[in-house]
Formats: sequence, C-alpha cells, structure tokens
Amino acid sequence: MFSCNSTRISNELGAGCPNVAYLAVIVTLFMAFICGVLEFAFIMSLWKVWGKAFSHVHEVVTYVNSMTPVVAISAFVDSFQTPLQGNDILKTSIPHKIKFNFSSINDIYTIDNAI
Repeated sequence: MFSCNSTRISNELGAGCPNVAYLAVIVTLFMAFICGVLEFAFIMSLWKVWGKAFSHVHEVVTYVNSMTPVVAISAFVDSFQTPLQGNDILKTSIPHKIKFNFSSINDIYTIDNAI
C-alpha cells in the first residue's frame, strides 16, 4: 500500500504537480496513522489475554501484561516508519543533495531499534 503511494508521489513530482504530491503525502500519513491506531487498539484490547497465551504462571502473565503497552506503542510508532523509510515519501520528495545526507544518517532505524 505504501509503496504504491510512493510511486504516486514520485510520479506527481515528476509531472510537476507538487500540490497533488503534497496531498498524496498527507493521505499516506493519514492512512499510516489510521493503521497505527487500529494496531494499537487491537493490542490493547487483548491486554490481559496476551500473558495467558504464553504461560499460566502468574509471574509470566503479570510481566507480559505489563509489557503490552510498550508493544502497542511500538506498533503505533512503527506504522509511521513504513511510509517514511526506504524509497518512500522522504526519498521521493526531498532534493537530491539533502537526500544523500538524510539517508546516510538512518535516523528512522535508530529510533525504531531503540524502541
């Protein structure tokens, strides 16, 4: 889904329509937000069930239940990483000189790996 949006953005920029490309970026980020909210809601709705799926030991269930919000937040943040990484929005919409500097930093991977 997000690679199709990346192609749409690059095609619009290549055609000289930056306003339409901007709209495609907004739609892509909105879709990522909706996907992230749905993932977060799904994980949190099964908050007390995840621990019992792994074990029936009380300590394990308690620990997994305490880690569920962290996993849910990570899934939400990761939903924004997908459209912003690789050859997607950032690499198709920024100038070439800036593109090289940004892609060599790999900030997105550093943030996601830390979570």
